[in-house]
Amino acid sequence: MQEALAVVKGPHEVKSVLDSMATQPPTTEQIENIPSIDRCFGSHHANLESIYKALQEDSSAWAKETLKALDRASPTSLRVVFRQLREGATKKSVAECLQMEYRIADGFMRPSGPSKDFFEGVRATLVDKDKQYRWTPANLSGVSEDFIAPFFSQNPTGGDLEL
Repeated sequence: MQEALAVVKGPHEVKSVLDSMATQPPTTEQIENIPSIDRCFGSHHANLESIYKALQEDSSAWAKETLKALDRASPTSLRVVFRQLREGATKKSVAECLQMEYRIADGFMRPSGPSKDFFEGVRATLVDKDKQYRWTPANLSGVSEDFIAPFFSQNPTGGDLEL
């Protein structure tokens, strides 16, 4: 795609390049896990614990694999993403969403930020390659709303995202 877009002579040609590379997404009927995904991750869940409970009650292979993946993930990241998705749905503009995401990324990437889990993930996956994650806190019950609040409220080092 980059090569095709690099030789585009004007904005009118961009659409034809993108159209030539587009594919049709699968239909709802083709995606067998949509009902389980809706049941386990729908907006009716007030918290992560409710999502975990729904996954535990679903006996499908998909639910079991999903639980394994969530159990490997950083509990802090799970709480942050859950709140991010809920708050993002209420934002009035893309700019507000991007500013929130910038603050979250800054919180994870800054060594003095509220969580060191990003660096722990890099260590366990890329450096030591032992996949023995030592998340802090180690489980969801240790990650309170107060703990993740700085990801959503503090100004990033060097200022906020300007759009």
